[in-house]
Amino acid sequence: MSTKANLKACFYLRSATGDIDNLKRQKQKLETFISQKPELANTPVEIYTDEIQSGLRPGPEFLRMKRDIMDGKIDVVMVSEFDRISRSLIELLNFLEVLKNKGVRLLSPQENMDAIHSAQWDEWLEKMRKTIGELEIGKI
Repeated sequence: MSTKANLKACFYLRSATGDIDNLKRQKQKLETFISQKPELANTPVEIYTDEIQSGLRPGPEFLRMKRDIMDGKIDVVMVSEFDRISRSLIELLNFLEVLKNKGVRLLSPQENMDAIHSAQWDEWLEKMRKTIGELEIGKI
């Protein structure tokens, strides 16, 4: 992970094709949120934006962001809310595992999420696993 002085952060924005207003709202929400985090005040932010019809499959910018995370190019990921990552709980859980394993901090103002420490990750991942398990039991 990078030192505080050279953190690399990103916003991930996702909306239905052509819904520019939604993308603007997400970006504004994240800009406001990051302004309240003094340790991130002057951190450069790369913006990954997908305009896709379904949130069930990852868009091309999500996949590019994930590659950049795997390559160690990102230390902090910010989303306006979890369902911007994926509407598939399994895909979301897999992505959260990647972030945890790479030591990447996740911020989401909607869920008031700021996972930076392992215990926070473990708590969130356990909640996700239980939710998925309950949904799977309901299918039987």
